[in-house]
Amino acid sequence: MTHVIADDAERILPRAELDELSASGLLGITVPRSHGGAEVSARTLGEVVRLRSAADAGIGQIPQHHFFFVMRVFERFRKRRAIDLMRVATAVCS
Repeated sequence: MTHVIADDAERILPRAELDELSASGLLGITVPRSHGGAEVSARTLGEVVRLRSAADAGIGQIPQHHFFFVMRVFERFRKRRAIDLMRVATAVCS
């Protein structure tokens, strides 16, 4: 744990560990199935983050931001798609 605090203070990024995490495919677990992801539940995501953080706290926190960002992107995508579909439906019905 001491190395995590020191690395954080020095702003040292664990690049090799992040590359490994990325290569594992784990970062895609919140992507909707319709887009090739696993679309796991919040409970499963929480457990994955908990386990990852227990193994290495320095790495465990970083994916939380990634998962939140992915969630927001797909929320915006869904809202945008709904607005576009409403416009098409309105144009067809006019």
